[in-house]
Amino acid sequence: MSLKSEGFIELPENSQPGGFDHAAFHAQTNRMFVAHTSNDRIDIIDCVEEVYLYSIPDLKGVAGALVSDEMNLVFTSNRGENSVGIFTPLDEQELVKIPVGIHPNGLSFDSKRGLLLAANVGDPEIPGSFTVSMVDIQKRKMIHDVPVPGRTRWTIFDPRTREFFVNIADPAQ
Repeated sequence: MSLKSEGFIELPENSQPGGFDHAAFHAQTNRMFVAHTSNDRIDIIDCVEEVYLYSIPDLKGVAGALVSDEMNLVFTSNRGENSVGIFTPLDEQELVKIPVGIHPNGLSFDSKRGLLLAANVGDPEIPGSFTVSMVDIQKRKMIHDVPVPGRTRWTIFDPRTREFFVNIADPAQ
């Protein structure tokens, strides 16, 4: 089975070269949170009405969005400011930014323990900058920044084994 286009939703124009990155869907509100990297914003789409609603600004280099339906939270990886963002889907005014490692990208979340993992792509010019950062969302702070053997990309959490898995892109592992 191949994918087919079902429609088109107009989003704000790019303010600089680039485009979009990760997106996530929040089931309770039927909203899609899209990382609009070139605009340093999260664009919010109403998936029922199929319209762009508005953007959350000031998320420098936002690389991704992750939703926790269990905790009713949205997380962002803000690569350009070395932080992750946390807010509730209907109240982004309470956005909290938490410093993490260098250039966070992929995110995963353990809702039972309230732990967010950010896979940081780092900077090849900075020794030791390839890390994963563990954030305690209750305390709203990074509790660990663990070195990894290379440039990260993605991370997932397996609720069955209660383990985080991190993709190391270079060297591949």
